[in-house]
Order: sequence, then C-alpha cells, then structure tokens
Amino acid sequence: MSEIIDKIILFIFILLVNIIIILIYRKIYVKKKMKHFYHLKNLFERGLYKEAIIKAEKLNKDGVESLIHEFIADCYYELGNKAESFDHYQKAIYIDDTSEIAHKGLGKLLLDDLRIDEALYHLQKALQIDSKNSVTRYYLSLAYEEKGNYEAAIKELEKAIELNPTITSYYEKLQSIYLYLGKKAEADKINRSLELLKESGN
Repeated sequence: MSEIIDKIILFIFILLVNIIIILIYRKIYVKKKMKHFYHLKNLFERGLYKEAIIKAEKLNKDGVESLIHEFIADCYYELGNKAESFDHYQKAIYIDDTSEIAHKGLGKLLLDDLRIDEALYHLQKALQIDSKNSVTRYYLSLAYEEKGNYEAAIKELEKAIELNPTITSYYEKLQSIYLYLGKKAEADKINRSLELLKESGN
C-alpha cells in the first residue's frame, strides 16, 4: 500500500515540476515577445510603417498571431493601403474574435466605405469588448449619424466626451449635429465647452 502511495506522490511531484517549468518558459517567452512588440511600436511611432511591417512579418507568430495582424493592419492603414489593412484586420478577427482593435479598425474601414450596417456590427462588437474606448464611441456616432439615428449619435458622443474630455473633434461633431437638428441652445453650450477646452491648450 505504501508503495502505491509513494508512486502517486512521485507522479504528483513530477507533474508539478513540469507545470512550473512550462509556466517559467511561458513567462520568458511572453517577455521576449513583448520586447519585439516594443521595438515594433517604436518604429510605428516614428512613422516607419514599411520597416515595421517587414519586422512584424518576420516575427515568430506562435501565440501572438492575432496581435501581429492587428499591428500590420494599423501600419497599412497609416500608409493608405486600406485593402491590406482590411485583410489583416479580418485575419486577426478570424484568429481571435475578441480582438477589440481589429473590430474597431475594421469598423472604421467599413465606415469609410459607407458600409454602415457592417461597420455598426464591428464597432458594437468592439464596444462590447471595451466599453471605455472613446474612439470606438466616436466612430459609432458617425455610423449612427449616417443612418439618421441622431439620438444614438448624440448619446455616443456624450459618452465619448465623458471618457475623454480633451478631444476637440468630439465636441465639434456633437455641436454640428445639434445645429443640424436646430437645437441652437445645446449647440451653444457645447461651443462654450469647446472654447474653454481650446483656451486650456488642449
């Protein structure tokens, strides 16, 4: 009986050791990957989009393939190549449907092409993943405006301003909608807020 117990204890010990080794390896692996991403982000911020794409495509995609497609899509968007950007956002979503960046990026591209219903789908998906992203809410407001749903557009813009009150384009869009609807008092109120924002240097 004691021999069986010893074997069970040995088995559990070996199992735990293997788990610890896997966790340590994973931690080192992720740290190494993040180092590569910091370098890619640096290239992106310097406007070196073509170089960033080349580096990203050479990067081992194991475990981070969706992130790489998101990054490459962002680079292509900045380069004005919407077709490649669209393709890589789609690939990112295919790999990981919870990719907020890919859904938001794809929604923006569809919005640019006036494919409003498709844009709304992806922007709403992005919002479900991250409800505190003011940019997603801004894009949603543009989509709702295109649909003629001004009440929903106003709601999204108000929320976007609440989340990030330093972006002038949010106020400008909200003001323009109020003016279009003939709501001068509301538009004037937003204009005062916008003037105060500009005076503060934002």
